[in-house]
Amino acid sequence: MELVAEGLWALADDSERRRDFAGAVKCLEALCQSGASLLPMIEIRTRLRLASLLLSHSHNLNHAKSHLERALLLLKSTPSALPLKFRAHSLLSRCYDLTGNVPQQKHIILRALTLLRTAEPSALPPSAALLWSCNFHSQLASALVIETDYPAALKSLDEGFSAASELRLPELQMFFAASTLHVHLFHWDDPATLEAAARQSSEIWDSFSPDLITCDLLNNDFSPDPPAPRFSSVDCSRHSSQLASREMP
Repeated sequence: MELVAEGLWALADDSERRRDFAGAVKCLEALCQSGASLLPMIEIRTRLRLASLLLSHSHNLNHAKSHLERALLLLKSTPSALPLKFRAHSLLSRCYDLTGNVPQQKHIILRALTLLRTAEPSALPPSAALLWSCNFHSQLASALVIETDYPAALKSLDEGFSAASELRLPELQMFFAASTLHVHLFHWDDPATLEAAARQSSEIWDSFSPDLITCDLLNNDFSPDPPAPRFSSVDCSRHSSQLASREMP
């Protein structure tokens, strides 16, 4: 069955390259609906990839959510595979965001952060753990802004900024600094704090080389390991996070 799975994955890859996303979905669904007994990791990877495709190229959120919930159920009995667990949590958070279910979104993000904090140090490379921390704190901040819990949103952004600083990634530091400034502008309660946030953003921006300044900072792919999510800004005006993602496996 592994050879069949690899063949259908390859067909899905080919369909995606031709931008035939419906065809890619059909290939992956054929594997899930074959009735054959799949190895857990094959089913998990297939369902995660299906969910990613459905979220990115369709409006079938409930279908994507069911694949993610099934993948998470299978992952519960898988002691390793932390990157896949984080991937599933991140995509499910996006589902809840797109359906406006903020309480469930917060719940899934907080569960992911707990999993990240309690993971054995050897389970993930330090850089990957820090990047996942950045990812989940970014999503959590967006959810908290929707609930108008601005102090908690700022705290989450500060956690993300600390992780970005440990990684020494100025682009990612700029992302969190700019998002923090955005929240302060949206919730203007302390001019001194707002000025400090603006100064921090300006200092980080001024540290960039001219080549880096030409890049679209908020569209860079800060990936723990492929495939992984990209970070979204804390969009106070829309009250929503837009987590983009690459596909699996």
